[in-house]
Amino acid sequence: MISIIKYQEASTRFSLPSWMNDGYFNTWLLHEGDAFLNNHLCLDWEKLTFNKWKQWNNLPPSRQDIELHGVIVTGNLAVNASILNTNGDGGPCLIVLGDCQAHNLVGGGSDIHIHGDTLIAGAVYGFYNHGVLNFQGKLHSTIFINDDHSISANIKNQKHNFTYSSRDKNRILDNDDSIPAKLKKIVSSRLLLWGDILPALCRGEDIVKKSGEKTPETIQDWVTLVWKNPMALKKVPKELRTERFYLSLFSEEAPLDALTVIEIVGTISQNSATLEVLVSAMQLSPKSLVRAPVSFDLAELYEQCFLQLKNPQKVFYEIPEQFRSQAMLRHFDAFLADQTT
Repeated sequence: MISIIKYQEASTRFSLPSWMNDGYFNTWLLHEGDAFLNNHLCLDWEKLTFNKWKQWNNLPPSRQDIELHGVIVTGNLAVNASILNTNGDGGPCLIVLGDCQAHNLVGGGSDIHIHGDTLIAGAVYGFYNHGVLNFQGKLHSTIFINDDHSISANIKNQKHNFTYSSRDKNRILDNDDSIPAKLKKIVSSRLLLWGDILPALCRGEDIVKKSGEKTPETIQDWVTLVWKNPMALKKVPKELRTERFYLSLFSEEAPLDALTVIEIVGTISQNSATLEVLVSAMQLSPKSLVRAPVSFDLAELYEQCFLQLKNPQKVFYEIPEQFRSQAMLRHFDAFLADQTT
């Protein structure tokens, strides 16, 4: 049975964190008995509502949806995905009086209190110092990471669990001596950097290495990884950093910001920095050509690339003025004239 209760009733019937008040934690969902959710449990503001909980419970929606400030489960909680609090500053509270199980558990700014035992198939990750993870029973998980978080836990299976904290997102997982060897062995090969772990968990992905899992091999495998985290470029094998690789990396749908493109262009070798590659980079970030190999004459390079653009209007005003030649101006004027006829 599920119902909505207010802070006064919740604080009277249950042990709420002492710092809470009815100003920010006024509306609570009370789930009496065991709860089974057939999706991720999202403990972020605006993502946790009464209808969301009913949807995850495979129940029909209500006429009026209500944003929840906290959830109390009087029995056991089983989540057929992950418990996710991706906001480090805050989020709704979760209190489970029984046992809890899920694939992964990410704690940021929320208060999460599990009174019984907790079984997490994959990873428990607590980050930043605003929230609390309080496991009053035994905690079982494959990976346990505390990244500057308040965690109270009776950790079992010590062979597979450990605590590690790091703010250096660019550390390469498989060859950084400061990262525990046990973590390197069990983290998925899809994750190349320390900074890849938390975003993957927040997307609801499993990070534990699967049996027979392969490392990235094809150009497209690596392009996809670099799009997710540009620092993965450090791990791309040199033999794959070809014209074809950079053309795929700088394709029109690339989710790379202008500054990232500038940084990447600065790493391209002379052999791979073909005119086609630099045209593609220019379309994403007009200022990126200033980081082209020093063998190029920048004024000549800007003119050559600009004259090949299908839509010069998109980039013209972002090109540094000292590189706007007369030929480029004529090309731009001709393009504008074609647009008005």
